[in-house]
Amino acid sequence: MMSGEDPVTSFLNVDLDIRGNARDVADFLNSLDSSVVVLNGPGQEVSLELAKDHSTLEEAVLGLVEFVSALQPERKDIWDRLDFRRLNVGIQAACKPHAALFAISAKALEMAAALRFEILFTVYAPVKT
Repeated sequence: MMSGEDPVTSFLNVDLDIRGNARDVADFLNSLDSSVVVLNGPGQEVSLELAKDHSTLEEAVLGLVEFVSALQPERKDIWDRLDFRRLNVGIQAACKPHAALFAISAKALEMAAALRFEILFTVYAPVKT
């Protein structure tokens, strides 16, 4: 956004929120490479995000689907035991435009569902200027 422009409602990112047995979660985190950033943890519940920024919701969802699909078998076993696996979609609200649309294709939803993802939306209040 250029200086002086009014802020607009925008897609921020998609975090991967997981919860499970603390040991499983720790083992899962220990297997991660530099393509993933741990936002909080350790413990039973952790939030991660891809290190690479994605400009659209669709790209971010597909990036996380690709990441999970590529897990090694022992990490996939941990994945399958988790209590939940959430795609937490971050949206920054603003007063403009009147309506903002952020789409996820049927194919991406199908792929996410196959990995047992839940989808959660976090909408952040407009920033006062």
